[in-house]
Amino acid sequence: MESISDIDFKFLQEISEEWMGSIFDDDKKYLFEARLIGMVKHFDFETIKNLIQEMRLRKNTISPNIKEYFIDIITTHETLFFRDKNPYKNLRDSIIPEIISNRDPNKGINIYSAACSTGQEPVSIVIALNEALSPEWFQNINILATDISGPATDYAKNGLYSQYEIQRGVPIKLLNKYFEQENICWRIKKEYLNKINYQTENLCKPDFKYKKFDIVFCRNATIYMDKPKVRKIYEHFHKSMSVGAYIVIGNAERMSDHTDLFEYIKTDSGIIYRRI
Repeated sequence: MESISDIDFKFLQEISEEWMGSIFDDDKKYLFEARLIGMVKHFDFETIKNLIQEMRLRKNTISPNIKEYFIDIITTHETLFFRDKNPYKNLRDSIIPEIISNRDPNKGINIYSAACSTGQEPVSIVIALNEALSPEWFQNINILATDISGPATDYAKNGLYSQYEIQRGVPIKLLNKYFEQENICWRIKKEYLNKINYQTENLCKPDFKYKKFDIVFCRNATIYMDKPKVRKIYEHFHKSMSVGAYIVIGNAERMSDHTDLFEYIKTDSGIIYRRI
């Protein structure tokens, strides 16, 4: 495997922070060395060093294809259906009952799945909501799902998942109810896929004007970001949420620096946060 010099890795760290908001420590050099091999072949460069030279020379005028490809391969796409289970138990048992307790179904429920990767999270949300809500309520849910990676959201829009992806989280009792088999793959049924609006977005540079959300899922998206960037993202969420709306974050993420924005709520299934 071709090694990356310390100077070149410093440059890669800088553009990763600028383009993606992610901060990679020096011990993550191996990750770039492994993932850039495919990029070198894809764009017909001779070496990783040649690729980095091109990126450095044309940093501000670089081809959108090269930039998007870099973001896609460096972004961690690890995801699975109903990941960690408890967020969906909280959705079913705590969040949804509270929202619908004093609301007209015609007002609807607006949900945001941020950093949705290839769509397993928003699909899990759709399934969980359909299981929890009456048809009158379910017909009025709206889900916006975004990710920084264009290829990831394109994959999600197609709604087609491999047997391996399905086995990572979809219970058998839900498989035939919500998916249709296509050869060795499974496609989420159209009436459920159509509930999700997939878009590409950089959370550090949001450029959409959102309706007010009742529920936000943003799980494991801020792990590699510094505190100022995380703060900016949570402030953006706060402005985009209704008063009393809920946000669900990852197990390794904390809200201790943002208690002026969200209050801590302990449930039987873990922790959720409510917009102040």
